[in-house]
Amino acid sequence: MAERRKIMSERIVNIKSGDVMLEGQLSCPEDGGLHAAVVICHPHPMHGGDMYNNVVEAVYWELTKRSIVALRFNFRGVGNSGGTADDSIGHGKDVGAAIDFLLTIGGVDGARIGVVGYSYGAATALRYVPGDERVKAIAMVSPAIAVLINDPIMQYDKPKFFISGDRDGVVPAHKFQYLIDNIAESKSHRLVAGVDHFWSHHEDVMAEAVLSFLNDVLV
Repeated sequence: MAERRKIMSERIVNIKSGDVMLEGQLSCPEDGGLHAAVVICHPHPMHGGDMYNNVVEAVYWELTKRSIVALRFNFRGVGNSGGTADDSIGHGKDVGAAIDFLLTIGGVDGARIGVVGYSYGAATALRYVPGDERVKAIAMVSPAIAVLINDPIMQYDKPKFFISGDRDGVVPAHKFQYLIDNIAESKSHRLVAGVDHFWSHHEDVMAEAVLSFLNDVLV
C-alpha cells in the first residue's frame, strides 16, 4: 500500500447522476501527465455488491499499479449513494455519469476511456456503452449473459475482453462461449479453469488478465 501511495493520489469523490449523488473512490497518478482512465462497475446490490467487492477491489488496485486513472463507484441506492438500489435504468445512467466525472479530472486523456464491469455491473455497462462514443474499450468479468443476447452490445465493434470461470454457476461455460461466438469482432476472451462466479483466491489472475487487455488497447 505504501508503494501505491507514493505514485498515486486517492480520494473519495461525489458524482452527480441526474438528481442523485453517487459516492466513488478515485485514484490518479501524480506525475502531471495525461493518462488512460477506467470506470469500474460493481455486482448486483441486491446480493451485497458494492464498490468494495473483491473483484472490483482487485481491478482497482491493479489499475493503480499500471498508473491508470481508476474510478470505482457505488450505483444509486448503494452505500452512501442516493436513490434506490433497484433502479436498473438509473444504474445505466450512473455509468455515464461516472464517465462524465472522469472527464472533469486533470490528467485524464479523454481519448483513452475504458469500462470494466463485474457480473451485474458488466451487464449494466454492456447495455450502456454502445451509445457512448467516449468509451474506447470494455473488459467484462463474469458478465450476466441472459439479459445481453440480442442487445445492441452484440453488434458493438470496439475492443472487448471477456473473462469467466469454467465452474461459474451464474454464467455457465456454454453460455459464455455462445456470447463470445456471437458478439461482434474486436473481441478476446479467457475461460479460467477451476474458478466460480466469485473469484475467491483467484482475484490476481483475473485482474492481471483484465489489465493486460486494457494496457494493450488504452496505454
